[in-house]
Amino acid sequence: MYGTTAYGGNSRNCSLGCGTVFKITPGGTLASLYSFPGPAGGFYPSTRLVQATDGNFFGTTSVGGVNCSGAGCGTIFKMTRSGTVATIYSFCALANCADGEFPTRD
Repeated sequence: MYGTTAYGGNSRNCSLGCGTVFKITPGGTLASLYSFPGPAGGFYPSTRLVQATDGNFFGTTSVGGVNCSGAGCGTIFKMTRSGTVATIYSFCALANCADGEFPTRD
């Protein structure tokens, strides 16, 4: 099973950590796959991971990205099963944030 934590991880850009993606086996072995870096790379993952037919996972962070002043308005990210993460969209890219901002839990 794969999941996210809103806080924790090894980033120093957030006072409580910027969040992680983890994997846990049915036997209870937990492995942290990724620590969100903060601002432009996103932080505070906010929704469940969705696995695509190609095996990759997709999710959102409630804050971060390259748009909005300050901390950013949230991101959509893609993660491989081995934990390689790439931001594929930063919210509030359209005028007046017509595409939305700050995605939250589902």
